[in-house]
Amino acid sequence: MNVDIIFQVIGLDPRKVLQQAIRVTFGRHDFLVMHPFDVLRSRLANLHQLTEKQNDKGAIQLDLAIAAAREFLREEAARFPAAQIASGRSPIQTLVSELEKLALEDAGRKVAKRWGRHVADAIDPGLIPAGPFWARKWPTLKPLMSSAYARRFTPPA
Repeated sequence: MNVDIIFQVIGLDPRKVLQQAIRVTFGRHDFLVMHPFDVLRSRLANLHQLTEKQNDKGAIQLDLAIAAAREFLREEAARFPAAQIASGRSPIQTLVSELEKLALEDAGRKVAKRWGRHVADAIDPGLIPAGPFWARKWPTLKPLMSSAYARRFTPPA
């Protein structure tokens, strides 16, 4: 199967994937690594659409992609002072919204129902101190997460 067709099937734009890819140097070798959110999108689409990926291995790959996206979000949040993250529009809100969108899409909802894998578990609400996020966003994000993961977080006082 042609790579462009594969990208179309899983809903990724190959040009955007290349633009967002990260160049890594390992020893004398350079290579590109997909952005963690593109990996997440890919693993989600695989488990949702591709029969040959609808198995335990595909589910574990999605689990790892969720964990990798969460770590990426944590790294991004660490770049900003807590006060900036808590104020009005957090610098990481765009990333949180992107993950929320994935969780709300057909693939996100169906994979959560069929496989118990919740894309919104990639969001770490603990990164965001008291402020507008907890009043406005948390009530809509919490139901998109697995109940075990969501229970780990309580709105700050």
